[in-house]
Amino acid sequence: MLNDNLLQLENGPEDLEVIAEMFRAAHSLKGMAGTMGYTELADFTHEMESVLALVREGNLPVTSELIDLLFTTVDAVESMLDEIAEVDTVTSDVSPLLEQLRELTGGKGQPAGNSSHGASDNGQIALNEYDVMLLEQAQASGQGAFEIKVVIREGAVLKSVRAFTVFQALERLGHIVRSEPSAEDLDEERFDDRFSVLLVTDADAETIEAEVMGIAEIVAVEVTPVSLSSLKQRQGSSPSTAESSPSDSRSSEPKVAAGTGKAPRNRRVSDKFVRVETERLDELIDLVGELVISKTQVVELAKASQNSESENAAGQLERVTTELQYAAMKLRMVPVKQVFDRFPRLVRDLIHETGKDAVFEVSGEETELDRSIVNRIGDPLVHLLRNAIDHGLESPEERKAAGKNPQGRLRLEARHEGSHVVLEVSDDGRGIDVDKVKARALSQGLVSREQLERMTNEQVQMLIFEPGFSMAQQVTDISGRGVGMDAVKAVIESLNGDVEVESALGRGTSFRLRLPLTLAIIRALLTVVDGDVIAVPIQSIRENLIVSEEEIKRVHGQPMITLRDEILPLIDLGCWLGYTTEPRGGSRPVIVVEVGEAKVGLVVDELVGQQEIVIKALNSGLGEVRGIAGATVLGNGRVALILEASAVLRSM
Repeated sequence: MLNDNLLQLENGPEDLEVIAEMFRAAHSLKGMAGTMGYTELADFTHEMESVLALVREGNLPVTSELIDLLFTTVDAVESMLDEIAEVDTVTSDVSPLLEQLRELTGGKGQPAGNSSHGASDNGQIALNEYDVMLLEQAQASGQGAFEIKVVIREGAVLKSVRAFTVFQALERLGHIVRSEPSAEDLDEERFDDRFSVLLVTDADAETIEAEVMGIAEIVAVEVTPVSLSSLKQRQGSSPSTAESSPSDSRSSEPKVAAGTGKAPRNRRVSDKFVRVETERLDELIDLVGELVISKTQVVELAKASQNSESENAAGQLERVTTELQYAAMKLRMVPVKQVFDRFPRLVRDLIHETGKDAVFEVSGEETELDRSIVNRIGDPLVHLLRNAIDHGLESPEERKAAGKNPQGRLRLEARHEGSHVVLEVSDDGRGIDVDKVKARALSQGLVSREQLERMTNEQVQMLIFEPGFSMAQQVTDISGRGVGMDAVKAVIESLNGDVEVESALGRGTSFRLRLPLTLAIIRALLTVVDGDVIAVPIQSIRENLIVSEEEIKRVHGQPMITLRDEILPLIDLGCWLGYTTEPRGGSRPVIVVEVGEAKVGLVVDELVGQQEIVIKALNSGLGEVRGIAGATVLGNGRVALILEASAVLRSM
């Protein structure tokens, strides 16, 4: 969240709401770290909070140097949190960074809410100019303001923890403007048994009261709506101008809950979600997969029995199983946002490093994919974004000379297309120069001149995904030595997806990654090859046909056919898999598979039909089997191997 806030702050230094969010996040981190005994993290976030307090109060301008320092600070916090998660302690040395933060505060800044910034001796919450501006923004957006007086049980231990828990509960409902005593005094337990908080929120008084009274050791709470005009009167107030004295503020005792001293906790959010370990979800998916296999067996037996009652029961089982399957698959789906969120910071740093200027747009973050796919798309997207910044986008001077906006445009988008999700990385940069790609591919020995002459522009553009291909004249830290683009293609194809490129010279480039929604259960065409059943994923198939021996021509020993004025190479699947050394003669079925711009016809012995199959990984003892993505159990109990079509095409 802090990374996103910093990016927003960099684009809008006057955004008070972003500054407030960052301060609250730093304050929460400090409180949690202190409560749990991680003093190094608590001290570090305390200094970070002090710097943000100076920004919040207008005493420290938002400069590019400050933004860079805060980004480095956030990185350090993330590293410390990782260390705590792994070894339960902080091992990294952050003292140089700590000194930089202290130099910024120079003794002037204290964490917001400190008594030097508006605490009133009369017990009321005094406000400064920033607080009033925040309240005006809240009122304009239709939110209400409440003064909340909280009483902790007399003699309660860890009062600071109770206060911190109240702050957390209130921050779930809205934004805390200020407290009395200050947040620092509450952290250090420099208060008796009561404190006040000023909150802006959409919630009503009853909801706020229930939320606070649900916290242990809280014995009383008073929630009072307050108007902006009355709050403005407190701006810069002093003991002599305050509206009431300490005795007056204590004379109106907060409402005390009857009985146990607790009101029912507001459970609007918690009742809607249940935390489940991912291992349990995976176990459920495996069981559903076994059920799908059993369902297929029952349906086949029912058809063979020719008994109408059995067929009806099997049909009902099929419908229910299908619904259960889809419901279970939804549990594995997660939004791509959890991957996309890391990229704005990455792009920002790369743009600064290269001296370029671009706006980065992200859309479709809520698009969902199978968790196992989401876990693997991060690196390919990083490669594409790095490539777009280093090779795609021009410098501001180049763009201006070409009559383009000096500020480039980089876009990351996710969207649904049928049963697939498309992830697209696009830029409005220089585009791919097809002639340069041809020359480079020839010089690197990736293709022959004859092959190039037969290639379309789209096929030439796909050469950038060949292993070892690179247009870079020199190695850079951004996109390296050209080992990334072929890795992108390999990862996407291993996920049963494909990569497309669309580019126009001088106008930009788009990379589209087309991925299946899930990897667990897919639809496949069952074929027979030398007596064994081979399943070919439907998403790779473009069409099926029967080819006679007379239609097959040989070019340099490679069998081919002409299909609608297009040359289609053929591969005998039995020979390719090593089942036989000599292809059979006569007319045989051919499956036309396509991955990206490449097509090939797979010659098989027989087409069985389509079926939904559950992908099972091969035993690790077998190692990696060439061209095989996994296995499945068919309805008749036979095991079928699942073909990886992209592996066949890569071997050509």
